[in-house]
Amino acid sequence: ETLVRGDKMFSRLESFHKYGIELSKDDVHLAWSTMEYPKRVHDASSEAESRIEFDKIKMIDKLALEKNEFEMNLAEFIRRVQQAKGFDDYEKEAEYVEIVNGIQDSILEAKAKGKAFNDREQVFGFPPTEFLELDVAEEELAPYWDLWNMISDYHANEHEYKHGNFMELDAPKIKKEVDTWWKGSYKLKAALEEDCPEAAECAQALRDETALFKKNLPIIEALANPALKDRHWVRLSDKLGTTIVPYDENTGTELTLQFLLDLNIQDRIDEVQEITVSADKEYKLEKNLEAMKQEWAEIEFDVKAYKETGTSIVGGIDEIIALLDDHIVKTQ
Repeated sequence: ETLVRGDKMFSRLESFHKYGIELSKDDVHLAWSTMEYPKRVHDASSEAESRIEFDKIKMIDKLALEKNEFEMNLAEFIRRVQQAKGFDDYEKEAEYVEIVNGIQDSILEAKAKGKAFNDREQVFGFPPTEFLELDVAEEELAPYWDLWNMISDYHANEHEYKHGNFMELDAPKIKKEVDTWWKGSYKLKAALEEDCPEAAECAQALRDETALFKKNLPIIEALANPALKDRHWVRLSDKLGTTIVPYDENTGTELTLQFLLDLNIQDRIDEVQEITVSADKEYKLEKNLEAMKQEWAEIEFDVKAYKETGTSIVGGIDEIIALLDDHIVKTQ
């Protein structure tokens, strides 16, 4: 199209020359310089295409080099997973959990890098490379990652349960968490027993620990209880022969589960529950009484003058009588 337009322009120049029409030097110079444009555009386009092709080849070579280096390191993931399979010292869970978490993070990072390679391959129209070693490593690591993180989580929480503020313990939540570890350790033991009996023994150790801790749940359920008032703690202290309070103002210390366990309170749980069951009933009655008071606070008495006697009567008493009857039944 550019060449056609150029031919038309020079045809007009010839017509101007034929009829003696003079043009300025600038117009003539501009007209003749346009003859170079098609060639200059063609040369620039060819140069750009060559440069793009050169850059493309460079990027393909770079991709191949990086991918080759990446694939050479994949065997390291399998080696590290095999190392994790050999962990068998229950007391080293803090060290082990850091290692297995590091392996897991490295695998996820490598999978993200593999995805980036696939995206670059797609740009060049290459089929995506499958890095199967990463999937194998992640699958084989999974039960060991679960095991050591479960052990680590239990120990961290057990310390908080035993040494944290006893009155802040949430018995239903703790029961759910301990049950999860107790059941999970059983499943891990069964899954690991054949291929890695040492790791299976660690899973059994966790199950034994959680089973032992489950015996403490009745203590938490009974005493980490908002129903207990000062009078109940006094009764409890008298019964057990030692002072037990949620907070000791003399020493500035809070009650802990470990303190109760040191008293062997679990051996006298029946006596403890006598007091706590009574406290629960009292607490329920108090709550019901507060609710009743609130219901009466919202009742409006419609007082009307009775004829010309100078006295008044209460009108619309049906709702009041119904509420009164209901509360009498509740308090019996």
